[in-house]
Amino acid sequence: MYEYYQKLLDEKGLKNADVSRATGISNMTLSDWKRGKSEPKTKNMQKIADFLGTTLSYLVTGEESNPIFEQANIDYELSNIDSKLKDYVFKLSKLSDKEQENIMNLIDMMYEKYSK
Repeated sequence: MYEYYQKLLDEKGLKNADVSRATGISNMTLSDWKRGKSEPKTKNMQKIADFLGTTLSYLVTGEESNPIFEQANIDYELSNIDSKLKDYVFKLSKLSDKEQENIMNLIDMMYEKYSK
């Protein structure tokens, strides 16, 4: 994944420090990613993609994808999850961006705690 990120940086004449300032992701986190010491969280990858004017799909695969196709995949995946989870996703979608971010951070913390 890092190679696609680096390619975009080179094309745009940017450095990790520029990405760090724009996204709030620390230089250390970006450096750890480069060295293979860590994998970025999806929310950070999305921040990077937004800043670089690309898609999350491109950062992960190096290939642009069709947004309509991506939405179709999301819709299909949601149609195959249980109704209780669909209800949670619906409720989450009704919250403000900040409230959603807070809940997603809480889920990340809980996942890290209990997935070990």
